[in-house]
Amino acid sequence: MKHTHKALWLFIAILLTVNLACGLLGGDSGSEEVSDSAGSQANGDVDVEQFTGDVNLPAMPTNNKRFDADKFAARSLPVEVTITGSETADVLFKGALATPNWNISATPPEYLDLIMVFQHNQPSLLRQDGDSIFVDYLDPIFTAEMLDTNGNLLFSKEWGTADSLFVNWPQAYRFYIPEIPDGVASIMVSASFVKRQIGITCFQTADLDFQLPNPVFSHTPVQFELILDDWNEEYAQKAVVADYNLVYQNPYIIDMVADSMLLFLDETGSLVGYMQHDVFISANATYSRLDDEPWQSSYLAGVPTQVQIYDDFDLCNLIEASR
Repeated sequence: MKHTHKALWLFIAILLTVNLACGLLGGDSGSEEVSDSAGSQANGDVDVEQFTGDVNLPAMPTNNKRFDADKFAARSLPVEVTITGSETADVLFKGALATPNWNISATPPEYLDLIMVFQHNQPSLLRQDGDSIFVDYLDPIFTAEMLDTNGNLLFSKEWGTADSLFVNWPQAYRFYIPEIPDGVASIMVSASFVKRQIGITCFQTADLDFQLPNPVFSHTPVQFELILDDWNEEYAQKAVVADYNLVYQNPYIIDMVADSMLLFLDETGSLVGYMQHDVFISANATYSRLDDEPWQSSYLAGVPTQVQIYDDFDLCNLIEASR
């Protein structure tokens, strides 16, 4: 969660199992349909127009394209998290992707995206001290150790972050390393939290019982099409990505802005891709890109069957919307 002296940014983790499949998504002239080594899942009886506040939504393919395993550029890595210190939080999700960094060379090292979701539960978000209203929150520090198949340490990295962990809300964190050693097979993360407080001027005494709304936005299932594409790196090579879409719904009487992160998962719940984009939705309205170019995922490590979605809002806007 990002915060300033006037406002707190809350990265609302609304876990949505989704891999956005849109019947209007464009085709891919460079894709090749091949064997059953990887492929899409059947749509079944899911209503792709049905809104839900559930954190897990289906990922709905719009075609039956299949690609050989070597067309999936990313690798999904297992992640274990240990929390140290007196302040604790629940680990809701952990996963990582290692992907060739084609900005470096045609035979590149891999870069790393490490993604984790935490929630810190307490009876209330706000407390009053005299005439002032405060919000307690946790500032995290993460240390990631990258291990080979034998458990040997190859590399370690420590991060702080401007995204604080506020009470009673899932918070997603993504960390990026542009180059990691060869042979990384798993990641061990040590997390610790420092308790802090900040005064909030947008709250009133009447807001002391305020609880963060969950969910804020509703969403439809994600519709997606697997294609071969690249990210315009200097030495770009085409690999499998997902062109995707879904519809966001803002039920409030004010305009809302969110920084939305989607995690694409396979049938085992492992991370196989992600994407992050901004969403602006007018009051009592919906938003999608069904009439525009679809969103596009990162390079994939496998075929998604579900998505988790995290919408990051301004805390004072949430208070205003909920009044």
